[in-house]
Amino acid sequence: MADEAAPHGASMARVGFRLGLIGVVGGRLRYGGALGAVPRIRVVGIADPEMRAAQAWSKTLPLRPPAYSSLSAMLEAGLDLEGLVLSSPLPLRSAALTAALEIGLPVITEFPLSANHVEEAEIVAAFEARNLVLMPTLPRRFDPDFVQMLQSMEAGSIGVLRQARCDWSLPSGDSEEKKTGVESESYGWRTLLELAARQAIDVGRWWFGEAVSVSADIGPEQGAIAVRTSATAKALSNPVATIIVTHDKGQFTHRFALSRSLQASERYTVLGSLGHLELATTSGNATHSSVSTVTLHRIGRASARLRPQDTGGVTKGLSGMLTHFTECAIAGSTPRVVIEDALAASEIFEAAVRSSTDRCRISLPLLRR
Repeated sequence: MADEAAPHGASMARVGFRLGLIGVVGGRLRYGGALGAVPRIRVVGIADPEMRAAQAWSKTLPLRPPAYSSLSAMLEAGLDLEGLVLSSPLPLRSAALTAALEIGLPVITEFPLSANHVEEAEIVAAFEARNLVLMPTLPRRFDPDFVQMLQSMEAGSIGVLRQARCDWSLPSGDSEEKKTGVESESYGWRTLLELAARQAIDVGRWWFGEAVSVSADIGPEQGAIAVRTSATAKALSNPVATIIVTHDKGQFTHRFALSRSLQASERYTVLGSLGHLELATTSGNATHSSVSTVTLHRIGRASARLRPQDTGGVTKGLSGMLTHFTECAIAGSTPRVVIEDALAASEIFEAAVRSSTDRCRISLPLLRR
């Protein structure tokens, strides 16, 4: 990996790390304007079959990179790519990853990598064999406030951990369309839920250890249709999915609801024997919120606002994640978050879907059907 990465460092010194973006709907949901805000990154091309959407996103980025109708067209354009940001729909991901492998490009990607578990394992093994960086998009692992929460738990600030709860409010399709110009059907309930749930589930596993079992009640797609048409304000605030995960250190309950708000919000509450910790975030897009507060509530004491101390040089969320990916691709080093973290979150979400369908608790690890 280090041998292949040497040219990247030289190029970055001249013009920045040259990235290609694949997938507009998932990409804009995930990154918004963050890709244009990282000094070390230079976006040089966007690939998506929906050219109008790709061109619209291009206008929001520095240098207005050209849009291409496919990854192959972008690769043939001679852009001297040094890495890929992969946000395309699941059915297209394995082909994009195979193309990246063939030309030796590091990739930061949404997950799962494929709907086929055997193919997914083969892709991971192929990247490892070529010593290429394959990093999952897990921005909360790079957010100082989320790191602060974990450090406070580990320091015993709330005593023995008991349980935790996560509440997400997700912008509806109409809200995302107003912000991005992409038709609201692209932001259906299942799309938003999958992107958000895997992130929240990873936070639970990061804080509470390996998952043991899952119980879930996931509302149907027509919930999103109701939001876009005639649902009342009261109905909009009701949760439409609940995923309960039992971990090594306790139970983590995740609740998700659609909202007409243009902003996403998340609230995490972790209960312990001595009190509880709260993390509230607002002002973001459908899958990442950017303004956070962490509060410690100790039994018999006044509440205290916590500010990140030594978080290991973590830079805020998406920017920190993208910077870290760039550094790993250049140095040929192993990322702080690895693809196994993403695969574990995907397995838990798959178990949640099974639980909701079969109306029963699902034990982990899964027995593949």
